[in-house]
Amino acid sequence: AKPIVKEIGPFGYAKNCHRYDITWNKEQTLVEFTQNVTYTYNPDISHNNDPTNVSVTTMNLPLIGLLTLMESIETDPKYKRWKEVFEIIFDTADWLNEIIKYEPLFITKTVDEMLWGYEDPIFKLVHEVE
Repeated sequence: AKPIVKEIGPFGYAKNCHRYDITWNKEQTLVEFTQNVTYTYNPDISHNNDPTNVSVTTMNLPLIGLLTLMESIETDPKYKRWKEVFEIIFDTADWLNEIIKYEPLFITKTVDEMLWGYEDPIFKLVHEVE
């Protein structure tokens, strides 16, 4: 089957850099600073789309990563604790199939979420295990 694709961008952002804690070395030859970078959506250079209202459907990369890790969980002794935790969470030794039921292979998120992040149940679960 062929995927159906549609161009939805571009989404333009202005990069804003703020430097602070600026210090020079004794010889005045080297400057050190901390930099804070922010990005602001710029509708003037975008394709009239609000990134908070445009959705994208894509593969669930956190799930794909976890499934890849799970190949190691089955065979690598250093992941024994992970396997035990997953069996407790899903109340079954067949936790791999349970996770696939819990999380879809494809997810739909806004462009804003895809660019700047969102709370993902897989990452939350992995963080709780660690």
